[in-house]
Amino acid sequence: MKKATSLNLIIGLAITSAALMGCPAPGGDSPTVYAAGGYYNGSSFFVCYWSGSTKTDLPDDGNNNAEAYAIFVQ
Repeated sequence: MKKATSLNLIIGLAITSAALMGCPAPGGDSPTVYAAGGYYNGSSFFVCYWSGSTKTDLPDDGNNNAEAYAIFVQ
């Protein structure tokens, strides 16, 4: 599970980096890229998502390992 979470984090950061490096949308505005994933703090896995380069932790009681595999934005 640790390797899968690390892979999710790497994929999320790669997608976010690509968006921030300039993939302009029609009209000149850069799109906001969202990525779901998680991170390991040394004792537990925590779930979060990124909007652009901003990480947001999702609610978690800290007692169970958590991961996110997808995000839906309306």
